[in-house]
Amino acid sequence: MGSEEVIKRLLAARKETKNTDYKGQKSWGEMTKDEKHGIIRDILGMANTRDGGTLVFGVEDEDYEFVGVPDGKLASFDPTDVNNLLENYTEPKHYCSIQKTKIGERWAVLIEVPEFKEEPIICKKDRNSTKDPPKVILRKGAIYIRNEKAETVEINTVEDMRELLGRALRKKGDWLLREINTILEGRPLAAFESDKELYDKEIEEANEEIIKKIGNDFARWEVYAYPIPYQTNRIPDITLLKKLVTENAVSTGGWAFPFANEESSSYFDNSWQSFISKDIPWVDGAFRVKEGFRIYDSGLFVWKGILNIGRSIINESRLPEGSKVVFYRDIIRSVTYFLKFIKRIFEGYEPETAVLVRVIMKGVADSYLSDTEMFMAFRLELFKHRSVQNIIYAEKETTVAELNGSYLDLANEMIRRLLLYFNADGITYEAIRDMQKD
Repeated sequence: MGSEEVIKRLLAARKETKNTDYKGQKSWGEMTKDEKHGIIRDILGMANTRDGGTLVFGVEDEDYEFVGVPDGKLASFDPTDVNNLLENYTEPKHYCSIQKTKIGERWAVLIEVPEFKEEPIICKKDRNSTKDPPKVILRKGAIYIRNEKAETVEINTVEDMRELLGRALRKKGDWLLREINTILEGRPLAAFESDKELYDKEIEEANEEIIKKIGNDFARWEVYAYPIPYQTNRIPDITLLKKLVTENAVSTGGWAFPFANEESSSYFDNSWQSFISKDIPWVDGAFRVKEGFRIYDSGLFVWKGILNIGRSIINESRLPEGSKVVFYRDIIRSVTYFLKFIKRIFEGYEPETAVLVRVIMKGVADSYLSDTEMFMAFRLELFKHRSVQNIIYAEKETTVAELNGSYLDLANEMIRRLLLYFNADGITYEAIRDMQKD
């Protein structure tokens, strides 16, 4: 998902969350020392929050109006300046990235904060207010998090501390499993045809219901995942289905994958489902938000959502104007998010089973891979990299243990499989992995 897409989704959500904070249009250079240290406090909180977070400059935090950051103020958002100040307060050291994106005639600035890697981030230095010296902005030894009210607070409950330490332990465990997987190679259980037939019935039902709610007149992603063997009532309490999705959703710049829309979420027989289908007015027409999913008590998860298809501009992409383009960065990000979510939902209730994962891209015939985004990991000979197929897919049968230990590697493998349909066989594992880390 590109940064322009992130901004559009943030504005569509129209609310602040644990992972999103709006900061108006004041530039870094205009801020007082107290304001800058307040930003550092928010960054510390997001670093300790699941999936990290995004601070958005150019959007008012009261009415969510997109006002933009004036051109002359953009240069003051220097990643070196922000990270030098951040480094003074983080143990272990932690860093953020800054994206500047033009939407229509206005600019937005995103400070993107990754979740901690293995150990929670502790504030290593005191900082009191310059205007009001008794007021503490940052406290040495404090561990900050973001709460459900979109506030940055110190951890002060046993439950919050347990959840944070649990995530840290899982990250350590994931690292250990990755190391083991480099030494040992296991073969997952094979699916029996009867299992496939039983899942196919539920998949057909899910596809019909999702398309009925969101339509099918757009290029789209489709994601399928299910445990093997088939077992009805695998999750006997269907209220747990909602919990599995909402607690394990992956935050992607203020939007969640999958997005559980409160207005159209419901239980249905042996499943829980949610849909969103809106055309939101935008500077160049309308921004479409269309996605939906179902999760069944058998463990089956089915999701469909818009695939971003762009149109080339001659000077930017070296393609004939109007050619359809798919951003390879979108493919890498999306598939990585898909696998991360699937890893999360299955590790909670089926830690020893085999899992089949299928990712499909529909509506990509005659689309070219585009490398027009900034900070490219590699360049493409665009006229070579075109999909002839309209429907392309990657499928992997794996185990929950393997997902836990090396979901990034599995995502990488599926990404390279999808890119082959664009004749992009020169894109290496290392290039994709570098972008996954970003």
